[in-house]
Amino acid sequence: MVTLTRTVRGWEGDDMTVYTFSTFDDPLGITTRAFGINDMGQIVGDYQNASAHGFLLSGGVYTPLDDPSATPDTPTGTLARGINDFGQIVGIHQH
Repeated sequence: MVTLTRTVRGWEGDDMTVYTFSTFDDPLGITTRAFGINDMGQIVGDYQNASAHGFLLSGGVYTPLDDPSATPDTPTGTLARGINDFGQIVGIHQH
């Protein structure tokens, strides 16, 4: 998985954008996808093993996100899709 952050720096009076790429993988998953990042650097997305699970990556710590009413054995499971600057997460699940 690749994340992208943007830093704006002045260079000879002009602003230029410098991009930094970082890789990460949820330790519980076979695949990891990121879908949202807020101004605090918290990332949400999903990882896949036998089914899909949402996750929050905050301060280097992964927290699984599973809706208790989601069917655990379906490929879609719980999917986190966005996070705002208050830490509120939006997503979907299948039950």
